[in-house]
Amino acid sequence: MTETLTISRDWGTDHFATKYFTLEKLLGLAAVFDLDDYEDGFVEFITGLNCDTYADQACDIMREEYTNVSVTSPEELFEASMCIEEFQTCYTVFRIWNSTLSPEVAMSEWRDSCLDTMVGMGLFEE
Repeated sequence: MTETLTISRDWGTDHFATKYFTLEKLLGLAAVFDLDDYEDGFVEFITGLNCDTYADQACDIMREEYTNVSVTSPEELFEASMCIEEFQTCYTVFRIWNSTLSPEVAMSEWRDSCLDTMVGMGLFEE
């Protein structure tokens, strides 16, 4: 099964769009745009997020979901957050930065990072 990544972005006045891509397509776009600096140029160009804003957005979404959804575990909060396109966009940033990982390993590492972040934010105890 092909991994589908999400980019949900506010492009400016009254123009919000969500698009879906494969990792290969995104890396191909980086080459076409001559933006092969995945950690800075291309990721920010395509998602509007950089290292700081992607982390802040992921934390904000998890915190909001924790407040608004009845969850009893970090795993439930992760699953609830993954239903949100903006959170999926954060994963897309992570995935581009970790493009050499298999989809399964990348998702596992993303999940583990999010669970650790939830504990670090004080949403759950370790």
